Amino acid sequence: MALLGRPSARHRKQLEAALATPFPRRWSKLLETRCAHFRRLPSVFRDRFEQQTKIFLATKRITGVKTRVAEETRLLVAASAVSLTVGWPDYTWDQLAEVLLYPDDFGRDYNFGGADASGQAHPWGIVILSVPTLNRSFDEVGDAYHVGFHEFAHLLDLTQ
Repeated sequence: MALLGRPSARHRKQLEAALATPFPRRWSKLLETRCAHFRRLPSVFRDRFEQQTKIFLATKRITGVKTRVAEETRLLVAASAVSLTVGWPDYTWDQLAEVLLYPDDFGRDYNFGGADASGQAHPWGIVILSVPTLNRSFDEVGDAYHVGFHEFAHLLDLTQ
């Protein structure tokens, strides 16, 4: 389990800066609107969710591949991961190296527009997410499939 232990000096500074900054009101509004899981959390877990989200966004690389990464998309990526770990107070996703955001679903050869995958988690710490499918996952709460939860859960499985 990737618990907060002895972070490097750089990582420690990122954590301190993230924790010292108040959670932006626009992020809270966005999570209230788009994240059913966040809406259902009791206040003690909401506070933890916000803290972990700030840490995730301050310390994890989220890179768009042929797509622009909007602040809202970054927040939805973080919310996908943190929804799984909010019950573990000091979880930091140390096994995650980078999240790659694709403009569409992709094929086995990673070309966009394929129908094979909308996400993927690699054992070396890379998670790939299709931005349209990530958005659908938050918008269609009745659908049992959430690409963000699914791929970050795979990464958790790989660390066991």
